[in-house]
Amino acid sequence: MRVLALQGCDGLSELLATNQAALFGELSSLEHLNLQVCTSLETLSFLPTTLQKLWLAGCSSLQSVNASLPKLQEFGAEECRNLRTLPKELGSCMRVLALQGCDGLSELLATNQAALFGELSSLEHLDLQECTSLETLCFLPTNLQKLWLTGCKNLQIVNEFRAQQCRNLRTLPNELGACMRMLLTFVLGASEPSSMHIFGDSFLPADNSAETVVGRL
Repeated sequence: MRVLALQGCDGLSELLATNQAALFGELSSLEHLNLQVCTSLETLSFLPTTLQKLWLAGCSSLQSVNASLPKLQEFGAEECRNLRTLPKELGSCMRVLALQGCDGLSELLATNQAALFGELSSLEHLDLQECTSLETLCFLPTNLQKLWLTGCKNLQIVNEFRAQQCRNLRTLPNELGACMRMLLTFVLGASEPSSMHIFGDSFLPADNSAETVVGRL
């Protein structure tokens, strides 16, 4: 077994709650687990260490995923609003992290960004859409290629945005300024700033004060 997908299987809630070791223990080759709309599921504490992809959607009662998943490459949680912990040992294998509408993670994101993102040296895609309690992003992996922040209505500060050695970069997303009020450090490195549309109307702060945007070109 390499792929297991359970969608809307609330009848399995007791099995998932009390016998995860028995259910997953023999799946020594499982690589992809997809659990959607398992609304009675509250915790995932035992998962195969071989997992490379874990996707959770609509698991409204889920509070913790505290299994150790050292080989995990993709983790997604959508509309898991009570989720408060993430898998242990997220590390250098992780390429995609998607946390959409997971407001229960607001404290973790607020106080432990360096610990959460610090070991994700291979992270390329970070999706924090509809994380409405998120107010600041102080630490982001330097290898990041795509960042989604749509619907983060309380986001005010992104401490650092890096786009070094992006010689063909000409524009930034118009949506970037819709919720963000301050960009403390903007690093373009060897890009060509003279030909870029960086501070358009949608990107400037609400008060249009250039002092709130620091550019290091």
